[in-house]
Amino acid sequence: MARTMDVEALEAHIREGGVRSLLPAQLAASFPLRGQPAVLDVLPLAGGALAVIRCGEDVIALPLAGSARRARAGDGVFAGLARTIVDRAAGGRFEARATGVVSSGEHEHAIDVDQSNDSVAVGDAIIVKVCSLPSPGPHPAIDVPAHLAEVGFRETPATVGSLTWSGDDGTERLIATATELLPAARDGWDWHVSVVEEIADGGRPPAAWARPAAALGALVARLHAALATASSVFPTPRSLASSGDVASWTTRAIGTLEDALALTDREEGERLRGSEGAIRAAFDAFDVIVSTPLTRIHGDLHVGQLLPWRDGFAVIDFEGNPLHRSEDRVAPGPPARDVASAVRSLDHVGRIVQRRRPDRTADLAAWIGGARAAFLGSYTRRLDELGARDLFDARLLRPFEVMQECHEYVYAAHYLPRWRYVPDLAMPSLLERP
Repeated sequence: MARTMDVEALEAHIREGGVRSLLPAQLAASFPLRGQPAVLDVLPLAGGALAVIRCGEDVIALPLAGSARRARAGDGVFAGLARTIVDRAAGGRFEARATGVVSSGEHEHAIDVDQSNDSVAVGDAIIVKVCSLPSPGPHPAIDVPAHLAEVGFRETPATVGSLTWSGDDGTERLIATATELLPAARDGWDWHVSVVEEIADGGRPPAAWARPAAALGALVARLHAALATASSVFPTPRSLASSGDVASWTTRAIGTLEDALALTDREEGERLRGSEGAIRAAFDAFDVIVSTPLTRIHGDLHVGQLLPWRDGFAVIDFEGNPLHRSEDRVAPGPPARDVASAVRSLDHVGRIVQRRRPDRTADLAAWIGGARAAFLGSYTRRLDELGARDLFDARLLRPFEVMQECHEYVYAAHYLPRWRYVPDLAMPSLLERP
């Protein structure tokens, strides 16, 4: 496509096919489209283009191939985008920034996991991610890796470069990132589920899951210590929570519960309503907090963000939930929030296998408990070794865990209906935990 392309024709193609058909499946199922799509800008690429469009008040980035269909691995669009970033070849209101010289290659590999952004591996070196809903800065997907690199944290893929776009008002939006592709990397969810299934089928001992959980706990401790270390990117990364901060956690937790109650029907909804009193009681733990440390945190930490690869594990995806407001995604938080979401995700791995192996329910409960204990024990020990034990306020773990489980019901209702069985299985045992 040429930059002088017929924008009216492109808009007509997009309207004819529908914007939803051009979005990642997880986002397309839930994104509230408003108004007719209007093309704001186009970046020509080999095999297609990257279009920035507006629907109502929302700006959307669309990788396109052919006659305005959604680009996919094999079209060459993502390889073209990688070259544009690495060669700093964008123009107009697009700006490409590269942090080093990397040979991106041409072959494209699909990344087949549920996601709200488009990610494709290019060659053996780069993953290109297009941010479907690019938000105004600041951009944690750029700032956090830069901070971590400066303070010496290397357990995350290196940033290769980025592409931004500036609107008529000069507001810069992050459109795409290019990051290092780690050798032999696997999706964290798939990897953990496969390990637990092997344990359930007698192919591995339960320690085969507890040992990786301990490694993840130590990794998250190193991440939190690094995020709390000053750099030129974040000169003052630590602060103390105010009474307003604590009150906002209570408000958000209760709001998440009420959303879950409103959105969850049938038997799952009945069971959730039966637990409402215990859930609200768990949130009372926030009331005893007078002061607690705040730092930059990951904000969306689960086993899918803790990537198994050839040399161990790495933390990925620092942009936070792309459907949250940008100010929420960069706000400081208590590290216990990351820990809560991480240990809940270990539980959720077990629930996925429980659904597939119902005859092993009792054993799975024990394995979940073992993985959780291994993660938390390793996390706190490593914080002690790093002289950063004060970062973790254990009083916050339970209320944030319960809040996270409520969030899973809301997530299922909005984005992934088949997921609702997971919190339905997980919530009772969580509430029974002292």
